[in-house]
Amino acid sequence: MSQVRNSLVRARAFLLLCFFAAPLAGRADDVYFVTYSHNMEERGNLEIAPNLVLGVPRVANRYLANWTELEYGVTGWWTSEFYLEGQKTFHDSTILTGLRWENRFRPLADEHWINPVIYVEF
Repeated sequence: MSQVRNSLVRARAFLLLCFFAAPLAGRADDVYFVTYSHNMEERGNLEIAPNLVLGVPRVANRYLANWTELEYGVTGWWTSEFYLEGQKTFHDSTILTGLRWENRFRPLADEHWINPVIYVEF
């Protein structure tokens, strides 16, 4: 049991090291700070959340935009999300406007007064 706990502690320490070393490896154009809830999707659960927007401008064609979120609980401390985004303009075209892949890692298993979450997006 202690070997498993030691392996988890080492894996979480490695993830924290990667998180703090990543800014040294490369710079993004925009740097900002975002807070998220520390709650993760339960292990093995898949959540599908479609989000539809209907635009009815006065001058241009109507459009339907959609982004669908697929969130999966990989483990109790790791949640992975995939976003698919698109738009349909009536009397015009349908286009894929973006893909996004997010991962959230919770390095501490127990509840603390601050529960850090490591967030990685591609």
